[in-house]
Amino acid sequence: MAIEFFDGFEAGQLPEWTFNGNVNINTNPPRSGTYVLAGGSNGPAYLALSATTKKTIGFAYRYDNVGVYTRSEHSIAAFQSSTVQHLVLKFNSSGNLVVNRGDGTTLATAAGVLLTNVFYYIEFQATIADSGGTAIVRVNGVQVINFTGDTRNAGTTTTPDRFYFYPTGSANNYWDDLYVTNEIDATATTGRADDSFLGDVKVAALVPDGNGAVSQWVGSDSDSTNNYLLVDEVPPNTTDYTGSAVDGNRDLWAVGDIPVTALVVYAVQANVYASKSDAGAASLKIIHRDSAGTVTAGSTMPLSTTWAWYRSNVLTAKPSGGSWTAAEVNALQVGVEKA
Repeated sequence: MAIEFFDGFEAGQLPEWTFNGNVNINTNPPRSGTYVLAGGSNGPAYLALSATTKKTIGFAYRYDNVGVYTRSEHSIAAFQSSTVQHLVLKFNSSGNLVVNRGDGTTLATAAGVLLTNVFYYIEFQATIADSGGTAIVRVNGVQVINFTGDTRNAGTTTTPDRFYFYPTGSANNYWDDLYVTNEIDATATTGRADDSFLGDVKVAALVPDGNGAVSQWVGSDSDSTNNYLLVDEVPPNTTDYTGSAVDGNRDLWAVGDIPVTALVVYAVQANVYASKSDAGAASLKIIHRDSAGTVTAGSTMPLSTTWAWYRSNVLTAKPSGGSWTAAEVNALQVGVEKA
């Protein structure tokens, strides 16, 4: 199992997302944290993915006032190759979940699964093929749909590279705590090597709350003291910041603790909101330092004069090796290196 992406929507719109219509990130009502992806009568939002045949998407989902919907079925999410739908997950006014192929053919139905104004954790797994394709849906850890057959929309590829959220109808739809995996890894060390479902997960956003082991960048306050205070806002506030013109200089910051005791920590990823201040080339690397003092530096990422999000690789193991635990995440330091 490879964890490709996860998002709790705390940072705002990350670069992998495209929002259309009235889809937005707001504070009403999050399932965890402060923010949630929300949409009403139009959209959609789509997530750009790597092109692999098998994908699993998990997300918390809630809808309001299903009785006011006028269509017989209403889309929640879809696997697509570019703009061509392979599989669509829908619901109807009875709360039934329905999986359709992109040509409109109904493949499977689960009766009476969803109620209004309740967050459910939905996992939707797909393998795209003309025969032997699969569509599996789990709700709160319970499998409710398991289809095998033709899951490929005729004339398209078998490697979906987009996942869509569709806020259809005249009521509100909410999504939170998203993860994406691809394929199955029999050597996985997370205790879930039997399949690529993670189960009901929460995505916690931890912000800098203390000094790390190194403070070499200079802040907008003209010193290198307590730089974490300049990078601790969510969403980001660019009126204060820290920076460096010297290649190799690093800034590390301690981060807050996981808000609840986690039974399993699947992965960690750092997000940095950054820009360069002038013409000419400038780059950074995102760095992680674990409790053993081991530091890993990510790839070199060229900066623009426009503020933008830059993301580290998804780390499924600590820099010094071994699985993450809640205590190890709480001891983690993250930061940047001028490159």
